[in-house]
Formats: sequence, structure tokens, C-alpha cells
Amino acid sequence: MTGVWNTKHGVQDNSFTGARYDQYPSAFTQIERADPALRTEAISTWDGIATIAGSGSPEADVVTTTPGAGSEGATDTATASAVAAAIATSRPDFVFHPAGPGGRGRALDRHPRPRVQPGSGNG
Repeated sequence: MTGVWNTKHGVQDNSFTGARYDQYPSAFTQIERADPALRTEAISTWDGIATIAGSGSPEADVVTTTPGAGSEGATDTATASAVAAAIATSRPDFVFHPAGPGGRGRALDRHPRPRVQPGSGNG
């Protein structure tokens, strides 16, 4: 969500230790800096998104982490409903809602991993 690889932004795992959001701000911070009148929202089932969206200055206007709803499917449905409600009521200019294969891909060890990093000289 910063536009650079982990070797630059410093986040190596879900602890977020070493994050350099001051040098490589999140998309939310970049949008808010460009035009503070734009409304930005992050809605996710994972509190790591809240960590990123709430980092930097300025941060996202609204950061929502949806609680577990009893099952993965129910939680996904509740989160999708929260996204739809946000779009209908607050009409954000930028809403970020990660969904789908990320967690499942990691669970199956099929999470995409880049083979070549841009600018690395390896391709």
C-alpha cells in the first residue's frame, strides 16, 4: 500500500516493526496530502490494514476493522455490507477493501511472490 517493495518501506512481516511510512507513505497519506478534501476510507477484516491506513500524517479519514462474524463467509459478507454502506452514505473518493485470495493464498502457500524486483538488476 506504499507503492514500493518491503526492502524500502521496511515492513517485513505482520509486526510492522521497522516501518518507514515517513519516507514511503501509504496510499491514504499520499492522497490526503495531494487533496485533503478527498475522503479516504479503509474497511477490512484484518487490523493490519488499519495499522497501515492509520499511519502517517495525514491518515485515512475513516478506518474500520470489521469484527469476526462467526465464520469466514459471514465475516466477508459483513465486511462487504460495510463497504456498500460506506459507498452509499459517505461516498468516499477512495475506499480500500482488500478481499479474496490473500489469506487463502497464504494458507495454501500460493501467495504470489515476485521473482524479480524492479530496479534490482535481475531482469
